[in-house]
This record gives sequence, structure tokens and C-alpha cells, in this order.
Amino acid sequence: MHKSLNALIVIIIVGLTLGATWLMDGYNGVVAGKKSAPAVVQDTLQPAPAVTLTDLKGKSVDLHDYKGKIVLLNFWATWCTPCIAEFPQFVKLAQAMPDDLVILAVSIDDDPSVIGKFMQRYVKGHEDTNNLKLFTDADKKVSQDMFQTVRVPETIIITPEMMMARKVAGLSIEWDSDETKKYLAGLKAD
Repeated sequence: MHKSLNALIVIIIVGLTLGATWLMDGYNGVVAGKKSAPAVVQDTLQPAPAVTLTDLKGKSVDLHDYKGKIVLLNFWATWCTPCIAEFPQFVKLAQAMPDDLVILAVSIDDDPSVIGKFMQRYVKGHEDTNNLKLFTDADKKVSQDMFQTVRVPETIIITPEMMMARKVAGLSIEWDSDETKKYLAGLKAD
């Protein structure tokens, strides 16, 4: 009886810890397309900084190389539970807008070698999506120093003119929804 009670207490503590971690990582009530919390969205209109991103092969890419495209600059991590739910939405969105949109997914993991394993396990179809690109920011110089991210996932929506239009924190919108596609299409240059 005593061992059963101890096991139950351990299970409850683990469950509460996992739930608290989920909340702190940015979960905002979106599960399977059902929204129960307001979006954490900050509208802004300021120039995107000139930053250099590093892809998984160590190649440097300038953010401004994507001028003329709508850019979703997404900061994420493999240990982030909401990121697991968000990535399939990004794949669908990228596939729906292949000519107008590029998604730059920047992992803040300390060990970039875990990124490939995460993608293979959770993100089916990303290999065939040319406008979804993976980068690493292990030293957090881009995510925290340049874009002041405080949690993951966080996504900066950048217009084709390289203006930051919106910052979305947490899993607070459905990236592959018709509403989101309409908003993004409205950012296209005339």
C-alpha cells in the first residue's frame, strides 16, 4: 500500500511538471485546431535587422536575401512541446504558398545534431518543402540578442519589404488556416 501511494505521488508530480513545462513553453490552448485562448500577437512595423543565419551545414545566409518574399522567422527548440504541434502547420502553409512565402525555422537548441532527429520524427514532408529552411542559433545571438525572444515558439512575420509586421508568441494561431493565409497574402508587395 505504501509503495502504491508513493508511485501515485510520483506520477502526479511528473504530470504537474510536464503540464507546467507545456504552459511555460508557450502553449496557449490550441489543440487539434480548437482555440481556447486569445492569440498572443504583437503588431509592429519596423525594419527587420540585418542578421546572418547559419544553416545546419554551417553555411551563412543573410535574412535580407529573402527580400521580396513574405518571411516567417520562427524560433523553436526540439524540447518545445508546442513546436511539435506547430511544425506540421508550417509544412502545410509552406506548401500552400510556395512562390510567396519562406519559413526560416531557427532552432535554439544547444546541440544542433538533435534537429535532424526531431524533423524525422515529428515533421513529415519537410524534405520536399523548398521554402521551409532550417537554421541553428545555439549561442542565442539571433533569437535573444537581435529579436528579444523570451520563449519558444516565437515567430516574426516579415513583409517582402523586410519590415517586421507582427510577432506571434506561443502556439496561438493556426498557421495553415485560411485566415492566416489571407493575412499573409495581404502582405505581398504590389
